Amino acid sequence: MAVVPSLIVLAATLTSMQLNDVLVRAESHARERPQQTLALYQQYNDSFGSVPTSVRFRWYFAAAQAAIFSNNFSQARDLIDSLLALGDSKTQQLSRSYNLLGIWLKKNHLLTDAEHAYQCAFTNESRPIYRAIYLNNMLIVARHRQSYQLAQSYYDRAAAILQVHPNDALSASLANNMGMLRLSLGDIKGAVGDFRKATFLKEQHNLALSQLNAAMNLTLALLLNEQSERGARLLADIDALVAQSADPDRRTLAAYLHAMLDKQQHQPVRHTEQHLRARYTQIKDDSLAQLVRYSADYLNLSLPARAVHQGESASASMQAALQRCQSANLNEHVHR
Repeated sequence: MAVVPSLIVLAATLTSMQLNDVLVRAESHARERPQQTLALYQQYNDSFGSVPTSVRFRWYFAAAQAAIFSNNFSQARDLIDSLLALGDSKTQQLSRSYNLLGIWLKKNHLLTDAEHAYQCAFTNESRPIYRAIYLNNMLIVARHRQSYQLAQSYYDRAAAILQVHPNDALSASLANNMGMLRLSLGDIKGAVGDFRKATFLKEQHNLALSQLNAAMNLTLALLLNEQSERGARLLADIDALVAQSADPDRRTLAAYLHAMLDKQQHQPVRHTEQHLRARYTQIKDDSLAQLVRYSADYLNLSLPARAVHQGESASASMQAALQRCQSANLNEHVHR
C-alpha cells in the first residue's frame, strides 16, 4: 500500500505529540478517506506498541473502521480481534467495540449475530446519544431481516431519546433509515418526508459522503413519487458530489436516477439498458443495490444476478465476545 510521502517519519523519532497527530489524522479520515487511515496504520502501527491501552484502542478502532469502509473485511476482522483482546475494563470502550463488531457482522450478512452485537453495545452503554446510535443500527438490521414492526420500535425508542437529547447528525441518520423502512413498505410519500428531513439536517454538517447519500435517497423517493422538477434540481447537486467521489456504486445509482428523470421528462435515456444492467452487477454495497432495484422496477428494467459478497466468517474471538455478553445476562435487555 502506498504511503503518503509527506507523512514519512522514522518510527524511532516519533514523539508523543507526533503520535497523537498521526492518531487524530487516522481517526478523522476513517470514514471519508479510509485508504489514508489504512496507509497511516501500515506505516505507524509499530510505533503504537507501547502506548497506553486507551490510545491503542483509538488506534485499532480507527483502522478497523477504515478497513470496514474499504470493504477489507479480513483485515477489519483482525483489527476487531485486536480491539477485543485489549479487554473490557472500560464499559464505554466495550460498547464501541461491540457496535463496530455489529457493523462488521452486518456487512458480512450475519444479521442475527449483528443484532446481538448491537444489543451488547446498548446494554453496556449509559450515554443517551450512544444508546440512540445503537438503536438506530438495530433498526437497520431489523429492516434487512424484514422485521418491520421491530424496526419501527427501534425507531420509536431512538426518536424518544433524541427528543430529550437533540442531535442533528443522529436525527438525520435516523430519518434516513426510517425513509428506507418506508420505501420497503411501499410508503413513497412518507419516505420523501423522511429523506427531506435527513437531507436538510445533513446539509448542516460538512460531511460530503453523508450529504450525497441523503440527497440520492431523497431524489429517488421524489422520482418514484413523480416529482421530476424537484428531483432534477437535486440531481444537479448530486452530479457535483459524485464528481468528487471515487465510489463506482454511487456513480451507478446516479446513472439510474438520471434514467428515471429522462423517462419522466420524455427524453432519450442517456444510458442503454445493457449498460445499466452491467453496472448493476458490479455494485458491492447491498443498500445501494437495493436502491438501484427500486429504480429498475420503475424503469421496467429486468436486472441480472449480481455478484454478492459472500461474507467472511466471524473469528473465534468475535464469537466468544458475543457469547460472553449473552451469558452475562446484563441487567437491561434491549427488547424490554
